[in-house]
This record gives sequence, C-alpha cells and structure tokens, in this order.
Amino acid sequence: MVNILWRYLLKAYFKVFSLCVAGFIAILLVMRLKEIAKFASLTSSFHKVLLYAYYQIPHILPIAIPISSLIAAFILFQSLSRSQEITAMRACGIPLKKIIEPLLILAIFISTLNFFICSEIATHYYLKSKEILYEQSSANPILLLQRQNLLKFDHQSPLNLKNVYVDMHASTDKKEADNLILIILNSATSRLNLITARYLTINNDMLEAHDLSFLSHFPQDNKKTFDNLLIENQKFMSAKASHISNFMKTQAWTTQAKHLPLKELILRLNHDKNEKFQNSSFFEITRRFFLGFSAFTFTLIGIAFGLEIKKELSQKGVLIAAFLSLLILLSFLGGKTLGIYAFFFFSLSQLLAICISLWQLKQINEGSA
Repeated sequence: MVNILWRYLLKAYFKVFSLCVAGFIAILLVMRLKEIAKFASLTSSFHKVLLYAYYQIPHILPIAIPISSLIAAFILFQSLSRSQEITAMRACGIPLKKIIEPLLILAIFISTLNFFICSEIATHYYLKSKEILYEQSSANPILLLQRQNLLKFDHQSPLNLKNVYVDMHASTDKKEADNLILIILNSATSRLNLITARYLTINNDMLEAHDLSFLSHFPQDNKKTFDNLLIENQKFMSAKASHISNFMKTQAWTTQAKHLPLKELILRLNHDKNEKFQNSSFFEITRRFFLGFSAFTFTLIGIAFGLEIKKELSQKGVLIAAFLSLLILLSFLGGKTLGIYAFFFFSLSQLLAICISLWQLKQINEGSA
C-alpha cells in the first residue's frame, strides 16, 4: 500500500513540477533576451548563440526549482482534497503525516540538488558564459566597431566605446571594411582625435589597414590660444586583431564572491582578510544555503495550503501561500544590503513560513482548519 501511494503521489507531483520548471526556463530565457541579443551581435555563429543561451539556464534553475516545487505541491494536494482522495486515504487508516511524507523526503533531495546547482553548476556556467562572450569580442575588431551602438547600451558591455563615433562600410562576413571614420574624444585634453582609413581587412588574425590618416592634439602652453595638431599619414599598418579588440574593451572583469564555487569561496574566505570580500563571501554562502533549502520550505507551504477539508472552496490558502512565498523571495532581494546579518533575515523568513505551514497542517490533522 505504501509503495503504491508513493508512486501515485510522486508521479502526479513530477508531472506538474517538470512542466513548471520548463515553463519558468522559457519565461526567464525570454527575460534574458537582451543579453542573448547582445551576444548574437558579436558572432555570426548560430551554434554559439545557442550555446550562450544554454549557459543562461543554470542561473535560472535556483529560483525556478523552489517556485515549481510550491506550485506542484499546491496543485497536487488541492486536487487530492477536492476529489476527496485525501478523505479516502485517511478513512483507510493512513495518517496525514504518512500522506505528506513522500513529498517531504523528495523535497529534501530537491533542496540538496538545488544547493548544488546554485553553488557549483551556476557558477561554472557563469564563467563559461563570460569566457565565450570575451572570446567572441576579441575575435574581430571590425565587427566590434560596426556594432558598437548595440554593444554599449549598458554597464555590462564588453566594450569601452563611450564618446566614440564610427562610420564605415563593412562586408557581409565582417572581414573587410572601407572608408573608416573614427572620431574619439580625448578626455585628457578635451579634444577630438580623428582616424581615417581607406581599407581594412582581417588576414590570419592580423588587422591590416591601408591609407591611414591620424589627426591628434598636443597639450598646449597656457599662453597660446591655438591648438597644436599632429597630422600623420601612413600607407600601410598591421596589428594583431585580438590586441586591437582588447584595447577597445573595458578593464577586465573581476571575479566576485558570487562567481566562485563553494569550495574555492570558503578557501578565499579563510585567507583573504579584506573585510568587504569577507562580508560578501559570507552573504553568498548564506544565500546559497537558504536558496537551496527554500525548495523544501516551498514544498511544505504548497502541501499545507493546498490541503482542504471543508466543503466550501476557499481562496484563503492561495493568498497565504503566495504571501509566504513572496516574503521568502523578497528576503533574497533585500538581504543583499544586510551583509553578514542576511543570515538572520533569511532564516527568519523561512522559519516563519515553516511554522505557519506546520500550524496549518496541525489544524487540518485535528479537523479544525
């Protein structure tokens, strides 16, 4: 009887759970289309665009899994209640704790998996996504120049093309360009520098330029009222394409606590005495633990407020479950500003949700809910 009950409950649970996870992945990927489009502007390879989109999925799972656990547990037990299957099970002598036991045990395994995804897999694929982004942004400076307006729309852009005007005609494969006009604001002198080239080409990872002209400004004596200009013409110039691309980028992105696997994060926490890094590391470890554990908490909420023993159907359980879930999710957003005190914020929100859920289950078990 127990084995049949476990199979029945877990099968029904996984149907909804898998659909919810797939739905959340699709929705949150759409929300990341801006980043994917930014990467797509750097490469003509559809395979690499798909690979970059795939690397975004582990970032989504740590949130998608707990919410899917909540929805699956809530729908399952609400369905069992409204079809009177819970009543039939209890009439057969199966206590309530035995009915919810399979899902709670499963929730522990899901929480462990979610913690592993959050601590190891998500950090690994974050680094992989950064690696492929910077690899593509280093390959072709002609493509970067042509698409600089698409790539500098936010602070996460790999390029440093602020106060730059670019005009040129590039070939379809972005390996050749002609009639380049590049105007750059020199912040040190508050003057414009001009670079023109009749023809550019990428040849064996070398950027070759023909018929170049440079117009730049010399710092002038305060007594003079005119500018000192330098005009230089070159018939031919070549440089490594990746060096030019790297020069166009912002300073290298730094690895923060949220980007490190758990083992490395703990090692750096023990050796790095920088107070700011220690605070961010402690917060990150705490966040990962409670984010993983939230799958269990959300499952318990779904069970407690999905169960109904009254004949009259009520939306009260939906509202309370939504409130408790929202409280936990908001704690992850608000806890970032609390540093080392985030542990108390995270634990209080989940402890409150667990206590209210257990109280609700106790009421149901006693027949007074």
